[in-house]
Amino acid sequence: MSKLHALSVRLSAALFLATGLSSCAVRGDAPAEPAPPLAGTEKAGPKCYLSSPLVGEQAWQPDYLDETECYRTRICDEAEDGENTGLCFKWALGPDEPPLPWSERLANPELGASIPPPEDLYEGFGEMTSESCFEDCQPVPMRLTNATPIYLQPDTRSELIGTVPATECVGRKSYKLLSTPTRGVVTESGYGYSAGDVIYSLAYQGEGAYLAWWRGGYTSAEYDYPKVQWEETEEPADPREGYWQEFVRADGTSGWARDADYTDYGNCAIAQD
Repeated sequence: MSKLHALSVRLSAALFLATGLSSCAVRGDAPAEPAPPLAGTEKAGPKCYLSSPLVGEQAWQPDYLDETECYRTRICDEAEDGENTGLCFKWALGPDEPPLPWSERLANPELGASIPPPEDLYEGFGEMTSESCFEDCQPVPMRLTNATPIYLQPDTRSELIGTVPATECVGRKSYKLLSTPTRGVVTESGYGYSAGDVIYSLAYQGEGAYLAWWRGGYTSAEYDYPKVQWEETEEPADPREGYWQEFVRADGTSGWARDADYTDYGNCAIAQD
């Protein structure tokens, strides 16, 4: 099974469980626009500034994107596909200052491609709904369909707590969706990316988006775009990688299981001694 196919299977399971009525998942908020800093706390140095002619705003207003995101969305300055969204960005020391040169890692694709992601493991999350549980959660019962080993940590190298027999009903306390970087090459220019760019998929972020590493910085991408030819690597995977669930048994013993198969989600009773 290829690494990307295995990841898609794990994502399907994560999405189902994360939206359960009584999910005990630890909340992982979807990426959102950062809040503006409090007055007097702004750091000195260049920032991303925005102008939006479509709504008649000609003055440069600060936009809280880092340099990588600012560069990728510089549509008005360099519309590679000939389109203009009406949103223009520059990296500058102030709203009325001229634009600064972009960092060499951004302006030089070969240099950017040579910078690998700084971490070897990333944590993602599934979609959350208004019905998801974030506080004072009770373990959600589910019945395991196969004998399942549980570990002290979400890592198959950690201490083996025991093996849960097939058909036993356990409670799910929380989950972790862990993945290692997957390298790919952008095949079509657009959305700020250029054909030939090296990009890494790091972690699922919900709603079809993933955390990406591109030209030496973090950005958010979607599985629909940019178009990417991903490198196919065969498992075995990193011993930490996978869809991990923390289970608690009737005797109070708890541990982490990777890619567990289950049935009767929310519809079985945890046996009491």
